[in-house]
Amino acid sequence: MIRTPLAFALGLTLSLAGAAAAAPPPPPEVIKGLVRGEQPAPDALRALETSGVSPLQAIELIRKVRKLEPKAGEGSFELSDPHGRSTEVLTWTPKAPRADGRYGLMIVLHGLGGNAKQLMQFARNIAPAGTIVAAPGAVKLPPTLENEDVPSFGGDWSPLPHWWRYHREGFPLAALRHLKREFPIDTNRVLLVGYSMGGYGTWGTGLRFPGEFAGIAPLAGGISRLENLMPRDQKNRRLLGNARGLPTWFIHGNADRVVPVRFSRTIHEDLTKAGIDHVYHEVEQGPHILMPFLRGNDLTKQLVSWLGEQVRDPWPKEVSHTVLGTYHGRRSWLRVDELAGKHGQVSARVEGNRIQLEGENVAELTLFLSPKLGLDLSQPVRVQWQERVLYVGMVEHSLQAVMESWRESEDPALLAPALLRLRTTQRAEF
Repeated sequence: MIRTPLAFALGLTLSLAGAAAAAPPPPPEVIKGLVRGEQPAPDALRALETSGVSPLQAIELIRKVRKLEPKAGEGSFELSDPHGRSTEVLTWTPKAPRADGRYGLMIVLHGLGGNAKQLMQFARNIAPAGTIVAAPGAVKLPPTLENEDVPSFGGDWSPLPHWWRYHREGFPLAALRHLKREFPIDTNRVLLVGYSMGGYGTWGTGLRFPGEFAGIAPLAGGISRLENLMPRDQKNRRLLGNARGLPTWFIHGNADRVVPVRFSRTIHEDLTKAGIDHVYHEVEQGPHILMPFLRGNDLTKQLVSWLGEQVRDPWPKEVSHTVLGTYHGRRSWLRVDELAGKHGQVSARVEGNRIQLEGENVAELTLFLSPKLGLDLSQPVRVQWQERVLYVGMVEHSLQAVMESWRESEDPALLAPALLRLRTTQRAEF
């Protein structure tokens, strides 16, 4: 068969067009899609590997993605979860961001029987300058989604209802994720505040995901609905250890007939006994609704000042984390991937190029490594679990590490160019 010049040119054009369609998009477009939540991390990883972008270049590209400038004033957006629930998130944006052009963010959780509007004015009054306020609406949980601190009585009914879900798919963290995708949020200035049922939601979410927040303020709440039936819920109180390194401010009226003050008193006692810094105020003869505080008094001013001071350290050289399940396994540069029991605890400390790990009931974990920890990744890294050496050697930069460090929290400040996945126990053989 003889091909004419025109046929050859047409064939070449079609061939090139097909190759262009199959080729991955250029790195800036891949990164933009990743940051906007439109490009799944596995797809982005494959495209970046094909493009030849280095891990450090990928981190810089992610950090430099331009976000939309939010419109000042009131707004809202819709969220849905994988379980068929949906809610409206109300927002309020100040007229100007912080001096660096980014916004702080305060997530506000309302009480049972209320709605997203319930605390908006109070939240606006206490929000630090340059901070966006976001208030999701709570939606009833089906029994299959109930949290660890809610007693089960069977069926679709409970005398102790609680509607905030303590998972990444829950509306508090989904709202955070949405706003980080859309706007220039300073992820080191994210605050979580809640009242009554929202106080429970703040304890439950903040202590499971302490690495997400600069500080939490659970107001007139408690750590576990089960404590309506017992003096202390020891399982959920294990999470109080996660308040170490997570600034915490809470308040309760000692005449509260809705959420008994003993819930906050015993939290205060446990935190004090553990040597964990916190701020607790008990209002003499204060009922459940502390109206003078909500309208603005001296305690409100103290909270305003405290909130304005909180800035997260994303790369602390010492970090510890207690987990009730691997769904909340990550804190900063540490992630628990597999438990050897019903709950686990691990602490890590960086000393030069040596990482010391201590803990219990942790079978496998991941360390996200960065020079921000003071590590020299051009030299061997030594990792020790208790008295046993787990790893000695070089740790290579990889795009896999960048994508893994991005995948869960979608936080540019927590991006790592390298990782180590380590087992602390031998796998069982059958």
